[in-house]
Amino acid sequence: MTYSKKQAFERMNGGAGNASLRGEQPMDAGSVWTLIDNVAHMIDESPKYRINFMHNYPGGFPLLRGPYKEFYFLTQVTENGRYPRFDVRVAMGLGLNEVETHVALVVPSVSGSVRSADDAGVLGYWHGDSPDSGLVEWVVDARTDETDTSRCPINDVPAANFVTGDVSIGRMVLLKLIVEWNYQISEGGPNALLCGVQVREFLVVAP
Repeated sequence: MTYSKKQAFERMNGGAGNASLRGEQPMDAGSVWTLIDNVAHMIDESPKYRINFMHNYPGGFPLLRGPYKEFYFLTQVTENGRYPRFDVRVAMGLGLNEVETHVALVVPSVSGSVRSADDAGVLGYWHGDSPDSGLVEWVVDARTDETDTSRCPINDVPAANFVTGDVSIGRMVLLKLIVEWNYQISEGGPNALLCGVQVREFLVVAP
C-alpha cells in the first residue's frame, strides 16, 4: 500500500515533557526518520481520481443508456514494470428492473464483453445488480490487486520532464473501463441507467 517502512502513520507528540517535536530544539535522527516515513505514507495513501462523475436525475438519459460504455483514462506508472492499484466504483439505478452489470478495467486493446478477471489484458473484473426501486446505488465497489504484467503488458509513453530534462515525472499509460448491462427501454422507461463512475489510483506496495 505504501513505501512507508512502518506501513502506517505514526503520531508524533508536540507537547511538553515527553516531546518528540520541540520548537528551537535540535531533532534526533530517529525523529527525522519518522517524519520522512510519515510523509511517504501520507503521499502514497492519498488517492488520485482518474474518472469521477455522478449523474442522478432523469434529464440526461441519452448520455447514460446502455448496453455498453467505455471510459478511457491515463494513469501514471511510477515504478518500472508495475501498475498502480485502483479503487473502482460504479453506480446504477433510475430504472424499473434489477439488471446485472459487468465492469472491467482493461488495457485499450480489449473490447467487447469481459466476464473473467483472468482474461488477457484485464486488470480487474466485477459485477453487481442494479436496484429495481428507481433509486441509485453503488453496484460495484472494489479494488484491484497487484496486476500480472505478463497478462496485462504495459504499453506506455514518456511523460513530460522538467525543464532541465534531467528528472522524469513518470510514464503515462492508457487504460479503459468497460461498463456493460442488458439495457432495455419500455413505455415505463429504461430498465437501468449508468449513474456514476469513480476510478481512484493508488501506489502499489514496494517490494
